[in-house]
Amino acid sequence: MSRYSFFLFLVIAFSAGCLESNHREAGDGVLGGVFCPDCNVILISIDTLRADHLGAYGYNRETSAGLDEFAAKSLLFENAYSQATFTLSSHASLLTGLYAEVHDAEVYRGSGLNDDLTLMAEVFKQEGYDTLSFNGGGAIDVGTNIQQGFRVYETGGDLSNNFNKTRNWISENGSRRFFIFIHGYDVHTPYFYPGPFYREINPESNVSLKEFRGRIKPIHDCLLRYPDNNSVCVDQGYPEEEVHISSNVWNAERNHSVSSCNCSVEVLTALYDDGIYYVDGLFSRFMAELEGLGKLENTIIIVTSDHGEELGERGEVARHGHTVYNELTHVPLIIYVPKQKPKRIEKNAELVDVMPTLFSITGIKYDGVMQGEDLTKTKAGNLAYSEIKYYNLAKKTLVEDDLKIILTHKKNYLDFYGELYNLSQDPGETQSLHNTEGMQGRAEEIIEKLSNQALANEKLKEEINPKRYQIRMNEKQKKRLRDLRYLR
Repeated sequence: MSRYSFFLFLVIAFSAGCLESNHREAGDGVLGGVFCPDCNVILISIDTLRADHLGAYGYNRETSAGLDEFAAKSLLFENAYSQATFTLSSHASLLTGLYAEVHDAEVYRGSGLNDDLTLMAEVFKQEGYDTLSFNGGGAIDVGTNIQQGFRVYETGGDLSNNFNKTRNWISENGSRRFFIFIHGYDVHTPYFYPGPFYREINPESNVSLKEFRGRIKPIHDCLLRYPDNNSVCVDQGYPEEEVHISSNVWNAERNHSVSSCNCSVEVLTALYDDGIYYVDGLFSRFMAELEGLGKLENTIIIVTSDHGEELGERGEVARHGHTVYNELTHVPLIIYVPKQKPKRIEKNAELVDVMPTLFSITGIKYDGVMQGEDLTKTKAGNLAYSEIKYYNLAKKTLVEDDLKIILTHKKNYLDFYGELYNLSQDPGETQSLHNTEGMQGRAEEIIEKLSNQALANEKLKEEINPKRYQIRMNEKQKKRLRDLRYLR
């Protein structure tokens, strides 16, 4: 075993260093004096949305004109990271301010959120806000217990439905102070919004979005019955182009490998971007409606995501939840605060920061346990921590400035390896520097900080969340999870 590998083993397995869960340097806040006491709050999570596929984050396709306009009036965090790359685990971190190892919620493990944990909605409710959520359900359905604190928690809708329900409620209850959480899976597979980017690579396309959406389920069922003979579905009367689109997604979902999935990365990426384009149109209309209702003057609006999506990176497509590379962990974080000057913030931020930051901006005094930082009062780290557990695989990562360490272990700490990347020079994380001369000392420093955070998480879990909450879902909820490919 090399000196570097031996150090990895020692620091993960036996480190007894400082167990600080607050891993950032105190100092002036990156947001300055942002304050909007008693403002309403709308938190929007667009599931599976990569930051680097938005124009505001430098994407070369015009996927997001409305979101880009919104970002130009807001606080945009250029380097925001999710704390996990599964839907439940990441949203649980967003809504508790706790790392995934502490709240321990994940569908694959059948583990939800304990009643003893305090969620964002519970605090807003205690402060007199009406609390509502219109969301896509699935991995964040009520069986996971993530609905704590919401007076209204409606699941199963897409973003069109959920934006409309939010608008209708606000128009009928305009004088009430509110916290509303909106979520939808529209960008998630099965990518059923073919639009301008699909037509760029298929200029002869005549697919009708409305008709295609109406047929997507029976086409998928047909492909499920005849996975290796798509022509049968065409013979049964389904339009050939719609079968072609669906088979690309279906094949990618059942076999994520680019080399053997019988699917086109170009087509899948175009369809993914079309989903963003579609959602962007919904968002633009929703913002115009809020403006018409006079709510942009007293409402904080946050747009973010739980994780990204693989689109050919690492040789895989249409997948998330199994790695912690930036295509999955780098998410948009855009915060609109009335009368606040727009600003782009380069320093690293995390989804666990949203809860304490919102409490600070709205003037809420809360002394409960949160691992995130109030960005109005603390430097936004230069540190960002994420982790995933995927069956017998565990990965932990820490980003400090532009350097990112990833530690992976299987079954036990004897079967592990480490990676080190310079994100400014290698944003795609293709060339690990862990064996590069002169980098071992720096890597060891970051690994020690990562280990301290992991040990702090373990200690905090024992203190505030020692018991496992068993997810309870009916057959309808389980079917929704299977449709989203969270269950087999």
